[in-house]
Amino acid sequence: MNEKQMEIIVSRGIDQVLGSGYELKAQQVGVGGGRLDLLVSRPDGAPMVVELKKGRLAKNHVGQVRRYADELSAEAQVNVTAMIIANVASPSMIDFEEKSGVCVKTISESRLSELGNKIGLSQSDLLGDRRKAGVLFGVRTGLRTTVPLHAALAECPKPIGRLVRSLGADSKHSRFSAGTSQIVLQYRGIKVGGLNRWERGGHTYVSTGVVLSVDHELALDQNRFFRTSRNSTGKHEHIWWERRWDGSDYACQSKNTFRFFFNVIDEALGPVLELGARRR
Repeated sequence: MNEKQMEIIVSRGIDQVLGSGYELKAQQVGVGGGRLDLLVSRPDGAPMVVELKKGRLAKNHVGQVRRYADELSAEAQVNVTAMIIANVASPSMIDFEEKSGVCVKTISESRLSELGNKIGLSQSDLLGDRRKAGVLFGVRTGLRTTVPLHAALAECPKPIGRLVRSLGADSKHSRFSAGTSQIVLQYRGIKVGGLNRWERGGHTYVSTGVVLSVDHELALDQNRFFRTSRNSTGKHEHIWWERRWDGSDYACQSKNTFRFFFNVIDEALGPVLELGARRR
């Protein structure tokens, strides 16, 4: 069993692993230079970062999860607790981690397999998408090479430059990064989508990780975003929604769509992060 399969089982059975009242809010959230596995709300509503570690717990793991919790605390101005779930941990390691402010929970591979069977996960499920349906998923930016944002915008139509500057000024939580062909937009650590300035004459796209319901798909359709997919590995279908840069209203519809999904993320993460802020 690998860490992806651990995440599939734990995310689907979060209440059985952690207990009643815990709720999964997001997976693979971008924080600083990394991505945390799970963002969970505790029974009291406060946020908690959960990292999954296959095998035996090691001392270097505490630095990673503690860094994620501290960076999220600083960025969102909230009090975030941290937990590591590992297959095996010695008493001394558990004591070391907890003295560092990290809660430790152990669950063996056999127990995880039993839980997977109990909640009805098939072998196909364990080899499929790690994302739990209806939960925010912060996919990677996909940028192999980065370039200055201003240089990327110089290659875009002027309405796109105004769009990026407007969204950047709208919220402290929005962040743009640019590559050789794409400009990626993240909000609260979740990849919302971005702008591809070369393919198909240029287009705006929205990532599947923020499209949580049929209503969200309808909102995309109303703004002329169309579902697109590509199977590049033979195992995983990559899905996104895109709006080509044609007509007179593409920039306005792109901005409205991005703002719509800002609200989706705020509705999912806002309450738990705001509660954490009040408890700082």
